[in-house]
Amino acid sequence: MLIFLVKECFICGRCFGDHNLECDLDKAALNTTLLGLPLVKNRYRLDRRINTELIGATYLAYDIENKCKTTLKVILMEYLQSDFQKYSKVLEAIAQISHPNLISILDYGKNDEASFYIVMEHTLFMMLVKCTKI
Repeated sequence: MLIFLVKECFICGRCFGDHNLECDLDKAALNTTLLGLPLVKNRYRLDRRINTELIGATYLAYDIENKCKTTLKVILMEYLQSDFQKYSKVLEAIAQISHPNLISILDYGKNDEASFYIVMEHTLFMMLVKCTKI
């Protein structure tokens, strides 16, 4: 069984596959941060880490199918306390809500046995969170 790893540049935050050794932008050494490819569900390409939390990380991602930027949050399964179904039902309900002052949930699911992902519309607010650490 092949095991793939996501590597990140801790200087610029860009994401790479495990075959890369250094960032092609700033030549910094890459650090392994996630198990899996920098491609979620063969649809969302992880481009850059926006924020890191205790339970996971948030990335600027690109939706290959719809050709648009998204925000993708990876949550480690250990923090979901094995209650994947409960979180799925809550997210399904939240995804039905549409309001101009809310960030829409576009997709969610289990990425692998170790992580869960939530895809949200990408907005300027998500970048402000990184700058202000709200």
